[in-house]
Amino acid sequence: MPPKTSKICGWVTPQESVLALKNLVTKGLLLSKNVTSWRAPREECPPQPEQGEIIYFTNHVKRGFRPPDSELFGHLLHFFNVRPQNIGPKSMTTICHFQVFYEVFLRFSHP
Repeated sequence: MPPKTSKICGWVTPQESVLALKNLVTKGLLLSKNVTSWRAPREECPPQPEQGEIIYFTNHVKRGFRPPDSELFGHLLHFFNVRPQNIGPKSMTTICHFQVFYEVFLRFSHP
C-alpha cells in the first residue's frame, strides 16, 4: 500500500516509529540518544522542526548518509539556509574537513 499523501501540502505522512529509529541505532546507522538527540516524526504538514532540529530522512540514513553530528554543522546549515539533503558528497567532505581543521587543529569550539 502506498504511503498517504496529505491533500493540503503534498507531504507524505511519516511512517517511522521510535522502535524503527531504535533499530537504526542498533544497526549503527543512527547515534544513540546518549550521544545526540532525535525523535520520531509527528503528524505535521509540512514538517515543522523545532529550534535547532535538522530533518533527516531514514531512507537516506539507511543508505549511508551520515552528516557530522556537531553544533558547528547545524550552525553552518542555518547560516547558509540549506538542508542536509541539499548538500552534495564533495561539499559534505569539505564541511567535514573544515570542522576538523577548526575544532581539532585550531582548537576552537563553536559558542
